[in-house]
Amino acid sequence: MLVSFIIPALNEERHLPACLRSIAALDKPATVSEIEVIVVDNGSQDATTSVARQYGALVMVSEPGRIGRTRNIGARQARGDVLAFIDADCELSANWLTRCVEHLQDAQIVAVGTRMAPPAEHSSWVENSWFAMAHQSPDADVEPVDWLPSFNMLVRRSEFDQIGGFDERLVTCEDSDLGYRLGARGRLVRDHVATTRHHGESKTLKVFFRREAWRGRDSARSLFSGKIILSELPSVLVPPAFLSLLILGTVLLALAAAGAIALWPAWVGNVLAWGGAACLVVAALLPAAALLKKRISPLQPLLFLQCWTLLGVYFCARAVGLVFPMRRLDR
Repeated sequence: MLVSFIIPALNEERHLPACLRSIAALDKPATVSEIEVIVVDNGSQDATTSVARQYGALVMVSEPGRIGRTRNIGARQARGDVLAFIDADCELSANWLTRCVEHLQDAQIVAVGTRMAPPAEHSSWVENSWFAMAHQSPDADVEPVDWLPSFNMLVRRSEFDQIGGFDERLVTCEDSDLGYRLGARGRLVRDHVATTRHHGESKTLKVFFRREAWRGRDSARSLFSGKIILSELPSVLVPPAFLSLLILGTVLLALAAAGAIALWPAWVGNVLAWGGAACLVVAALLPAAALLKKRISPLQPLLFLQCWTLLGVYFCARAVGLVFPMRRLDR
């Protein structure tokens, strides 16, 4: 079996060496005869391509633009029986390839990913809170999933080719779209023994908001482009509902306050005040309910408050992204 690692990169001279070293240090299963590494440069202005060649990677150049197209360019060049899609700011644990290839011995499994490693020491509260929400401690060594992030995935080449690879029309959400199409052909699983450390997670609220607004721009298009996935509907519907309640509640309370200077009768002000308060309470309950579902307990008040705040920002960003396409703000 030949495994092709495909790494899209844009100005990644800082992180790429660690990524390539982690691939070189992987334990190599007996079933793997060869590993090739392809770095697809997306218009870097730094030494990304020089670093890639220094570590023996094949370098290709893609026009700046959609990441799905960049990954497809690498896939078309790849010789592998299986394709490993990894981002340049990721590091793989030594057992990553062994664990992933082992799962592909099951003919029903078409793609595998691994769990995220915890944030490094002294990471920001934004990173730690997002990890607590999005990458919970696993209950088992492996779990079935609907899709896998495309910066941490091993997929059968034959299945990838059969569905036409990544949808190059999508700016974001290309990984969930790919996952749902792969899921029609077999199973996708996440391994919790091997890990991937992602150095590119958002470290501040500003970067987090901009990235999530950017990511949200194609969430509805991806969801409704084919068969509607009911389990994903909340990810599209809840953010605009949250932001609408937040805005409506604030406006109603402002109008109620205006009534205090006799613009209308007191009973109108009371109705507006109660309506505004109700909207804000329901808005506050949406992230709280999501956190309880993710088993983040109010008995850990600081973590709960940080996660509640971050999830509220996430909902606002995703809602904004549906309406106003936003340029990604890099780290």
